[in-house]
Parts: sequence; C-alpha cells; structure tokens
Amino acid sequence: TLEKLRKNLTDFMRFCQSNGLLTQVTHRFDRKGYLAHRYRNRVVGLHVFDDLIGLIGSTSREHHIFQVVFILAFYAGLRSSEIRQLSLKDIYICGNEVQIIVKGGKSPAARRAIYLNLIAPEHLVQIVREFVNRRQREFDAGKRWHPERVAVFGPEGIEDVYTYDALIGQAIKMLRSYLGREIDIHTLRHGFSTWLIIRLYALIYPDFRDDLIESGHYVFKEDGLKRLSYLFSLESNDWLDPSDITYAINFKKHMAHTDIGTSFGFYIHSFGAIHKHIVERMELTLPDRKLRGDMINHLVPGLGSSRTRIKHLEGQYTVKKITSYLEQSDTWHNNFYK
Repeated sequence: TLEKLRKNLTDFMRFCQSNGLLTQVTHRFDRKGYLAHRYRNRVVGLHVFDDLIGLIGSTSREHHIFQVVFILAFYAGLRSSEIRQLSLKDIYICGNEVQIIVKGGKSPAARRAIYLNLIAPEHLVQIVREFVNRRQREFDAGKRWHPERVAVFGPEGIEDVYTYDALIGQAIKMLRSYLGREIDIHTLRHGFSTWLIIRLYALIYPDFRDDLIESGHYVFKEDGLKRLSYLFSLESNDWLDPSDITYAINFKKHMAHTDIGTSFGFYIHSFGAIHKHIVERMELTLPDRKLRGDMINHLVPGLGSSRTRIKHLEGQYTVKKITSYLEQSDTWHNNFYK
C-alpha cells in the first residue's frame, strides 16, 4: 500500500542519514495524501449500476468484457489485479451456481471464494455466465486446451490476458464516460463493501430497509435477502442473529483484508444511515433516558469537544433530545435515505 511504501522509504532515509549519507535530503510526507481518495465515498447506487450495465450492452465482445469487469468489482469486490489474474478454471459454473475463486493477490487474505449467485441479482449473474461460455467456445473448436492456462479476459482465441491498460485502463475510460471522471474500478469495490454492510444490517433489522432509497431493488427484496442470509449464516435461510459475529468474519473474508479495521475505516461509507437507525431504535425504547457524557460523545462526535464539556453535558441530553439534535444536523444527510 502507499502507506507501506512511505514507511519503508522513511526508514531507509533515516538509516542512511544516521550513517552520514543523504544528509542533504529532507523528506516530508503530506499525511492527508494517505487518506482514502476523496471520491471513493461517492458510492454508486444499485439502480444506477443496473442502468450502467444495461446501457453498455453485450452485443460486442468488448462491451461484454466491460460488463463482467464491472460486475466482478461491484458485486464480488474484486480488485483490478484479481480480475486480470482470473483463469477459466477460477470461475466455477454449475447450474445456477457461479463461484469465483481468487487464488491470491495483495496479501494472503486475498485468497477466497465468492458465490456470485448469492450476492448479485440473477440478470447480472447471467451476464457473467454468458461471457464465460463465450470465452470457452473460442477454444472448443481448436486443439486441446487447459482452463487454468486461459485468462478470462484476453484477446479472442488467445490464452494470454490483456495488458493492464488494454483491460483495466479501457474499462475505467468506459466507466468514467457514464459516471464521471472521479470514478474508477476501485470505487466500485468501495461500493461493494458499502452496500454489503447495509444489506447485512438489513438482515438483522428488516425494518431498516423501508426508508432506504434503494429499498425496491432486488437485493432488499425477500429473495435477495434470503440468499445473502444463506451465504453468511451457512446454516439456514433465517434472518441473521445480531449476537452472532460469524457474519462479521465472513464480511472480512469477502473484503480480503487482513484487518477488519481496514474495511470499516476506509471502505464503508454508509455508517451514517446505520447510525440513524440505531439512535431511532434507542428513542423508541428509552426516549427519556439521560445519557452519560462519554455516550453523548460516541453518538455525536465533537459535541463534547473536551473532557470538561462532556462532563457538563451529562444529564442534559436524553435519547429523545439527541435524536432531535441529529435530525437537524448534517450527520444523517446522506444518499441512502428517501
């Protein structure tokens, strides 16, 4: 990562300077530069993504490739490098099941299996099936071939993968022509994590979806939620138990992060919507309960800007009053609610 590169370079320069070398060199890194890209929190909507795939179409081979690349990023959470390294053997199709196998990548945590048919709407899964079948037919008529040697994304009839620029570079150009110059493939991966956590929260609290702009989308309908529940509980089609942390572990595995803090700290941009639902639930059950200063600070970061201020607020704010305060602030103003 960029942070790892900077740390290694800083350590190297300090070592050199401690031994009398590179003494004329000064180094200063802008820490703000390591923060998540400012446009990565521009989450692509579910219906907008559906429209994008429909507008691109699959009549040409090139456009069909772009469709599949975008689906794998948005609904499977694959990185650009992981998309490029896929071979035909890494996409297992049996009936309705479509399993994506990522053998490795950025870290050991990158190794994972994604059941696309349990995460994505069926019409998007079918687009992936059709392209894989299309790619296989390019070799069926010729000499004997091996699926593990054939890149999913390569020139027609050729086993090798496209170069980064020919595949990801061109896909980004196509994506930006529809959604704007700030969007790239990794933005879609941010969308995957953001929507996935919202869908998981809706499994625990089904009423949460009612006020969402995207509540009418397939993923929030009964069948979409049941499929996701099956994937994350692995035992039944029942709603998730909020006391069961298995889903959090599975979420981390799908994001392919060594530390779940990376997912929560940089990739999820929907905590405002979840925060709103949590506080409103508190208001329904304990509207007149007076809150301690530290609880106020957790619910409204910055309201108690110092320890003295927090102490002063104790006893003055009830759950109902905090809810009213948040409704009037910008805390809950986001693109997820109606």
